[in-house]
Amino acid sequence: MSIKISFFKLLLLLMKLTNRIEKITSLVKGKYILDIGCTDEYTGGDDASWDKLINSDYWLHGHLRKLENKIIYGVDILEEQINNLKMAGLDNLYVQDISELSLDQKFDTIVAGEIIEHISNFESFFNSVRKHLNQDGVLIVSTPYIHSLAYVLYSWLRYPKTNHNPDHTVGFCPSTIETLAKKNNFEIIKLELVPDYPPIFPGYFWKFLYTSLRLFGSFLPKRIIFNDMVVVLKSKA
Repeated sequence: MSIKISFFKLLLLLMKLTNRIEKITSLVKGKYILDIGCTDEYTGGDDASWDKLINSDYWLHGHLRKLENKIIYGVDILEEQINNLKMAGLDNLYVQDISELSLDQKFDTIVAGEIIEHISNFESFFNSVRKHLNQDGVLIVSTPYIHSLAYVLYSWLRYPKTNHNPDHTVGFCPSTIETLAKKNNFEIIKLELVPDYPPIFPGYFWKFLYTSLRLFGSFLPKRIIFNDMVVVLKSKA
């Protein structure tokens, strides 16, 4: 068993196909950081061990809290999970709708990891973010890149169920995220395709696809193999 685990970890290191969180944390600036949708799917489950979950390699908020000289805040609409995180000893957590934020604090960086594809009222979202950004503050968004090989294959093979997550309201590519930013008076400072293939999703299809991409992904162009976008935006208002 230990040999198999070591081999799997070696594959991840060699292929570097799980670095969305590394990229986001490297782009965070300033002292005061707000993480929108901070609980995410890695902190749920009735039978989950909270000690294990809050130290997960795939929990963005946990990595943000490890950054030095930062004061980290988090908001989420999931009250039970926020309360569980508070009982686990985490502070500066609030139950709020991300489109109607009301915090007595402005931030140097607001992070929205894998959130924007779930919302429908983009105008309220961007206005809410703008209200809580310092003058030179930035919004960091990560979202699936729908034209990557993984998502294209999924949409072909599973048609008409063309999206792997039934909670997604929209899919993004560099052109659509730029158009959305402009319509809401934000500008893109940086956009980068990144790989995000954590070995946690259930189902034989994903396991087969992700294993294949880890084995052969380095031979393909980034615009094909990289399945996520990390975008840094700044308000123009």
